Amino acid sequence: MDTNINVDLKEGAELLINPLVDPSALLEKIKGKVVYNPRLGRHQEVMSKIYVFPVYLPEYGILLSLDITSDNLARTFYDLVRNYEGIRAEGTIISCRIRRFQKDENRVVSWGAIKPATLNSDLSKLYVTNLINDFYLTPSTIKNGCIWSPHRWFHISSHKDRKRMFEAIFNYNFGVVYIKRENIHQRKIKKVWLNSPIKLYEVIGGFISFHPTGFVDIKKVPLHFTEDPVEMNIFLNGGGYEGDYFICFLISFNNYSTPYEGVDIKSGNINLVETLLGLVYSPYEILPLLFPFMVKNENLGKLIYCFNVDKEIFKKIIGRLSKFGAPQNLEFIRSYESLLMDNNRLLNVKEENDNYCVEIANPTLIPFLLKKLIDEKYTRKSDVEKILREQNILMKIKELDERFGEEDKRVFNLNLSPLYGIPRYLTLRKKVLTDYIHIVQTTISHKTSKLETLRKSMSNVHYDM
Repeated sequence: MDTNINVDLKEGAELLINPLVDPSALLEKIKGKVVYNPRLGRHQEVMSKIYVFPVYLPEYGILLSLDITSDNLARTFYDLVRNYEGIRAEGTIISCRIRRFQKDENRVVSWGAIKPATLNSDLSKLYVTNLINDFYLTPSTIKNGCIWSPHRWFHISSHKDRKRMFEAIFNYNFGVVYIKRENIHQRKIKKVWLNSPIKLYEVIGGFISFHPTGFVDIKKVPLHFTEDPVEMNIFLNGGGYEGDYFICFLISFNNYSTPYEGVDIKSGNINLVETLLGLVYSPYEILPLLFPFMVKNENLGKLIYCFNVDKEIFKKIIGRLSKFGAPQNLEFIRSYESLLMDNNRLLNVKEENDNYCVEIANPTLIPFLLKKLIDEKYTRKSDVEKILREQNILMKIKELDERFGEEDKRVFNLNLSPLYGIPRYLTLRKKVLTDYIHIVQTTISHKTSKLETLRKSMSNVHYDM
């Protein structure tokens, strides 16, 4: 894409990484280099294989390519993380000392400096919850037909025998999609090349964008599945309605191109559906997706984000969704909210007169504290655990935030010592979010005038996909 977010990472920095281990995301990059062989008296091409592991940096909210050249190290790393399910760690977090960061391609190497650590079930659950919250706050957008995350990307290319095998911008995307039942049965089989021929099932769907006015926009996109969607459980009990909305994690190869013969997609966009969950029409599910439009800039550097959403905006969104999606009864939504409140201690939604007030922990805080907890040299682990195990952790974070703002950031008293060093992480996260919000708002506002003009005419029209 033409507007990807770049950051500056310090050489040798030790950061948490969250691998995205999916068979479709494990890539190999083959590069050829011509060298002169004095023994043979001629030039030869030396091939090198590079294993590409997409990794998310939860302290900063960005995606990188972790490149590994050693077969043994790649195998060890894969064995370590193969039980991950997408972004979901199973009791393991990993720190990595990054080297040779290439800002223009968003790739790093580790030289083997990868350290796993085990978390108990409660802390592992907190970590994953925080990670999912992070994605809800930064949904992908769509531009020029691409589903796109300007801060979750890297460039990928593969060459063999001095010929390009394929090239793309890798994006790890998140958002809401709409899929019509009839389109599932009209899926098409597509063969693509990602270091080897892969068979995919293509379904035409719609990517949803929520506007700050309450308008719901939809753009037609191809969605690709590695298994036949007709046989997937999530689509089997469709009922009589036309289609439905889903929370979706996608691996996208944008601006993809390959000269490989015998494939159905030689250029365009490939959107591999990794995880699909039914969208619940709840403020807890919908409102965090409005974060880019509602949060104030001065709030981005805090330990806890707070923003308000007018109830009328939420009603408009639900009204639009209800026209084309499955009906959801109030009892189901209440049960969902009760379950979420018990399991997501980092998010709270309060009703205040005509507004919903959303409070959510800054996604940098939890991984920052967990990294201190697994650091063998850190001596005040009990202070960190006290914060992480607090039942009302949002209240604790709010209290820390108030005191953190009053303290001189260079000098911390003992009660604030777990936060020592966090300002530089908050600063980079704020920069990423500031750039992300500007891009998303600009992308949405570019459409707004046309959408407002079409609002009335579209109110009684079905989605055409």
